[in-house]
Amino acid sequence: KAGMLARKRGRILNIASKGGIVVAPNLSSYCVAKATVIRLTEHVDAEAKADGVRAFVVQPGTIATDMGRESLSNPEARRWVPFLVSDLERVIDRDPANDLARLGAQIASLAAGHHDNLAGSYLDLEELAVG
Repeated sequence: KAGMLARKRGRILNIASKGGIVVAPNLSSYCVAKATVIRLTEHVDAEAKADGVRAFVVQPGTIATDMGRESLSNPEARRWVPFLVSDLERVIDRDPANDLARLGAQIASLAAGHHDNLAGSYLDLEELAVG
């Protein structure tokens, strides 16, 4: 951040998740950690925007990964976090390359300064048309 402040420009992008805006049984530590990332980003943006530095917190969306596939076959996951398993089932057949390409374009657009009006806010990139 110091280098960006010295140059009077820059963008910080933090990654959160929907967990930061919900109360989810059996995921309290994860949800509180993501809520902290959201609030920290809001403060950083408020403190640094006058100096040309903007901060974003993004929720990239659910992407089918190896870890997600393992969770789908894990009986403990089905028992303790069924809502998470449901979310994974919704995307498991999608090609992750398409989701990653979408996400890459969105992140590049934010980092390039095309959406500074959205800085300091939680951005759900799965639902928001940024790119």
